[in-house]
Amino acid sequence: KEDHSRLLVSVTRLLRSLGDSVLAIVCADCVRKTDSRYWPALFTACGSPSQLLPACIELGRLQSAAALLLPLQHTDGLEACAAAADQIRAAAQARGDRGLLQQLDDFQKRQVSA
Repeated sequence: KEDHSRLLVSVTRLLRSLGDSVLAIVCADCVRKTDSRYWPALFTACGSPSQLLPACIELGRLQSAAALLLPLQHTDGLEACAAAADQIRAAAQARGDRGLLQQLDDFQKRQVSA
């Protein structure tokens, strides 16, 4: 486990050297494929979902931003998650990304019924 932690720190340093935007995108894309029990270590190394999500939106990486919604809900609560989803939705509407809009609708319906 200690080797994994050191490796995560090394990878995070490498990503930070490439720029915070690269770090945000890679971390967000890893979240989708990572079991939630590993999120604390990932976000300790990379930054919180609330720090990473705006960078993804700014870069136009809306799928990456959307991947951070569930972790954001866990760390910052439903209200912060809903506000972030609205930001992603506005960007997706401006882009005409119907697929992402449908994903956001589905995500928010699950949050309401939970």
